[in-house]
Amino acid sequence: MTISSTAEELCAAVLEHSRQCAEDPSDAARVVQLAERIRSLALAYGEAVHAEAGWGNPLLAISAESTDEDVPLEVSNETEPNDRRWISVVENNALLVNDPDSVVRLARERTGRDLESLEEAVLALCAEDGWKPHQYPGNIIELDWRSTDTCTG
Repeated sequence: MTISSTAEELCAAVLEHSRQCAEDPSDAARVVQLAERIRSLALAYGEAVHAEAGWGNPLLAISAESTDEDVPLEVSNETEPNDRRWISVVENNALLVNDPDSVVRLARERTGRDLESLEEAVLALCAEDGWKPHQYPGNIIELDWRSTDTCTG
C-alpha cells in the first residue's frame, strides 16, 4: 500500500468510527471493532511512510497526555544570535526480546536496582548505557527496526 492509499483508508476508518459513535454508541462490539481498525491502519500508515519516505510513524507519539505545547507550531532553520540551535530527535525502536529473564537480570546487574518487569529493565538499560542492544550477551535483545526523525527550530 502507498502512503496516500493508506492515509485515505485510515481517514475513512476514522469517519466510520465517528458515525458509529454518533449514531449508535451502545453497540460496543462495533465501536471496538472500528477502533481496532483505526489502530491497525495507523500502524500500516507508519509502515508505508517508513517504506516510501524513510520517516517514522507520526501517529505513534500521540497520547492523552500530549498537549499543543508538545508539538512545534513552526519549523525553522533560523538560528538564535549565538548560533545555538534547538533540535529534537525522536527515535522509535521495535525490539525482539529473546530471553526476558536474562534482560531483567542484566538490567539489575548494570543498574543495581530491583527491577520487576521486562519493560522496566529495557528502559533501565537504555538509560544506563545509551541504548546499545547489539552489545548485550547471547543475543537476548534484537533490534527489529528503528526509525529516527528530527525537527529543528
